[in-house]
Amino acid sequence: AEQERPALLRFTAKWCPPCQVMDRSVFPDREVQAGLARRVIPVTFDIDEQRNAELAWRFGVQGGPTLLLVDAKGKVLARGGFMSAEALVEFLRGS
Repeated sequence: AEQERPALLRFTAKWCPPCQVMDRSVFPDREVQAGLARRVIPVTFDIDEQRNAELAWRFGVQGGPTLLLVDAKGKVLARGGFMSAEALVEFLRGS
């Protein structure tokens, strides 16, 4: 809220192949990194960790990857799943 940017909540798991693809080829992309730095506060949650179970339940996370843009009050502004670097840049532009 202090930075007046939404949070990008990223729900992932080590056993999730699409999550691993995004880790290796989407999130390291220069344009994605620039979009993350300019537009959102990124926060990653492992859906297998018990401490994240309540949050995953609250947002209706069924599996990974799940990406949520959330405002300071917890309102979901946008929801997405697996996407390419180009699609993620566009997703972040909507923030």
